[in-house]
Amino acid sequence: MLATEISTDLHSSPTLQAEPLEAGSSVTTVKVYTRHNRGCSKREQSDWARCNCMKWLYIYRDGKYKLVSAKTRSWERAEQKAREVRDTFDPIRQLQRRLEAQSSVDKSQIDIATAVDQFLKEIAHLHAEATRAKYKLTLARLLKWFATLETPATLLTQLDVATTRRWINSWSGAPTSLHSINF
Repeated sequence: MLATEISTDLHSSPTLQAEPLEAGSSVTTVKVYTRHNRGCSKREQSDWARCNCMKWLYIYRDGKYKLVSAKTRSWERAEQKAREVRDTFDPIRQLQRRLEAQSSVDKSQIDIATAVDQFLKEIAHLHAEATRAKYKLTLARLLKWFATLETPATLLTQLDVATTRRWINSWSGAPTSLHSINF
């Protein structure tokens, strides 16, 4: 989150002013503005984006305003930070973040065999029978190999690059069939 910094310096205060609102209205505004240096030729234009002066955010919410440093001299990066702040106020985005957090917890508990079954169902209508048979054979070998480990891997989170490399290095076969498995 961005740290709040309210300017008390009169020579560089923004020209943006908070406007009174009707009772019960909930307007939120997040704008980027420039706090120009004393020597900047565009000092009178707080919305001038192309100078090398510090960019700040004007945040108005619930009848109060804050002036927050964007900690950048780039208007584009400041706009990106303004979008991030706007997203924190958006109830739909808040709900999305909560759902994503819940689904990431749920994903860590997915069984590898269940994931394999779901994958095979997904590709059932996408590929030719021979391709589906190859996927099925390869994934069946993977499940069998997982069961032979000292500590059998059963959850999808246990399937990492190192484990997959160990599985691939355990393959036996002709060099021509193994030459393209480097990743």
